[in-house]
Amino acid sequence: MSFATYWSAYKIAYRAVKKSYHKFHRDFLAVTTMFVLVAAISALPPYLIRIATNQLGLDASGANIVVLAVCGFAVAWTISAVLENVKGAFSAALLARADAALYSSSLKNILSHSTSEQQRISAGELWPIISRAINSFAAITISIFWTILPFVFEIGFTVYFISQSLDSRLSAAFALSIAVLTYVSYVVARKSSGLHLRLFRAENDLQQDFVERHRMLFDIKINQAESREVQQQAARLDTYVRTITSVNNEMAIRLGLQAVAFGIALLAFALAAVLTSTGSVSRAGDFVMTATYLSLVTSRLRLLAASLIDLERSLTGLVQGVKYFVSPSSPVSNPINARTEVVFEVRDLKLSRAEGPTLGFQILQGSTVVISGRSGIGKSTLVTMMLGLQEPKSGQLHFSGEPVTSASSEAILASVAVAPQLPRIFSGTLRENLLLGATQDTDDAFLMGIINELELGNLRSEGIDSVLDARIGIQGHDLSGGEQQRISIGRALARRKQILLIDEPTTGLDDRLVKKVLLCIRSRCETLIMVSHDHRVLQMADQVIDVSEHTDQAEQREAA
Repeated sequence: MSFATYWSAYKIAYRAVKKSYHKFHRDFLAVTTMFVLVAAISALPPYLIRIATNQLGLDASGANIVVLAVCGFAVAWTISAVLENVKGAFSAALLARADAALYSSSLKNILSHSTSEQQRISAGELWPIISRAINSFAAITISIFWTILPFVFEIGFTVYFISQSLDSRLSAAFALSIAVLTYVSYVVARKSSGLHLRLFRAENDLQQDFVERHRMLFDIKINQAESREVQQQAARLDTYVRTITSVNNEMAIRLGLQAVAFGIALLAFALAAVLTSTGSVSRAGDFVMTATYLSLVTSRLRLLAASLIDLERSLTGLVQGVKYFVSPSSPVSNPINARTEVVFEVRDLKLSRAEGPTLGFQILQGSTVVISGRSGIGKSTLVTMMLGLQEPKSGQLHFSGEPVTSASSEAILASVAVAPQLPRIFSGTLRENLLLGATQDTDDAFLMGIINELELGNLRSEGIDSVLDARIGIQGHDLSGGEQQRISIGRALARRKQILLIDEPTTGLDDRLVKKVLLCIRSRCETLIMVSHDHRVLQMADQVIDVSEHTDQAEQREAA
């Protein structure tokens, strides 16, 4: 990948962080300055040791200089050590806020996608990509601004101090060798991008496989496929291990060859320092300083080599996931007046199959409508089209006289409360689940009224004062299907909309609960639309829309 691609990806992530973390720029500059300051101070001790060592071989007049140099060495080392710990705490706090900002941006991005786009997203693949991109932004920041930039300053000071003891030719050769070794490290890092992609693919495949198998636990159990899955997973894990091992072996060889090159440079300049210092007591300090700097530079070059390879890995990971840090521009959705006589109107609508029915009907304000038909005919598809969440193949849909499009879906959902066929319950309290999407101030008394009418009071657990504070558990797995459905209905009722659309409201309910739930629903909304083939629901309908029929106007009848 090109430098422009990498730079563009980092800028996008940087802007996403600044959007949520408003003081990021200021804090980032402060922490970066601290890293550079530590690098500068860390370069001082060897130079101060040189001064002290050279003065030790002279007369007593140099004693004060020795004391000052030693004290300066101790102070510089202490300040450097203290700042080293402080900068670690500050940088960790800054990166934690940056991570939080990127997590927030990725959530907003996913929520802004259309329903069809969201349904195509694979959770097993999405999470590692986003997580890796977030970690990559932090790693890139550390590598460039808190490792490479301080390294440049530290090397600059080192070259300057060494030039005070070595002759100009050796000093120039030393600076040139550092430049060459740095360039070699850069080339090796750039050549490693293919290895990083192999790592990412292996990690993505493994996590995707784990998520898919976790979703299929019940199917694996009832098909007695445990042994087969274990065997197949063993083969997949073997492929993963071989890929990771191969990639890391190649990395180790490259880094090992770099270490040999660094060692040769260290030996050459150490010998040069010895030869230029031999026979001169006053030059002993120069040798100590030069040897110390050479050791320091060699260790820093090895750190730089590892940082550059990690930087290439992080840049590759960021490019893969940066698209999730930018929220697509959503079309402006103007408010729709939902108080018209005709709420929904459908003309010449074709569902997904070419041989399916052509529908035409109206839903009037204040009516109770049931959308019915055999399983698989497209009832739920019709609902998503009515809400603007899916584009029809042909035909027209209107909501309160306005065309239904993906751009108008937000305005429609602002007027229509929906309880889907397959409700999603999230970990948290019953109150938190009921208030999802509630825009009005909703007090506990109102929620308790819904709970009592839907008979959800049995969810109260010991040690809590109100059932509203009952913990639902992880994604509602401990709840029955009927309880999940009633929570979903309660969530829709808590939005206090005049129009309510419920897909399969009687799922998991006995006759007594069906009657009570339907009465609760009907009493709390003006216009009720239900998707069902349950005769108990059909009995209360003013209008039945049978999507199995190939008609221009659905059957309408008076409620019994």
